[in-house]
Amino acid sequence: MDYRLAIDSEVLHFFLSLDEDEQAQILRWFGKLKALPFTRGRYTVLDSVGRDVEVSIVSSYLVYHWTDHAVKTVNVIGMERA
Repeated sequence: MDYRLAIDSEVLHFFLSLDEDEQAQILRWFGKLKALPFTRGRYTVLDSVGRDVEVSIVSSYLVYHWTDHAVKTVNVIGMERA
């Protein structure tokens, strides 16, 4: 079974505010992240429950994500301008 991609609603709203070129670039990266769920970020931070969250730099944005391998889901939980 392939991994699923779950995108937080706040990330989705932020993503939809970007121009088409930025959206296309980030969508391609989301596809790569889904296909390669073991992808490590540039660095790691801890979330409120102590879970490691990968922070990747995509274009000029920071994307926060973690993978739940038990249910084969990549969770994109944050995005902001770098």
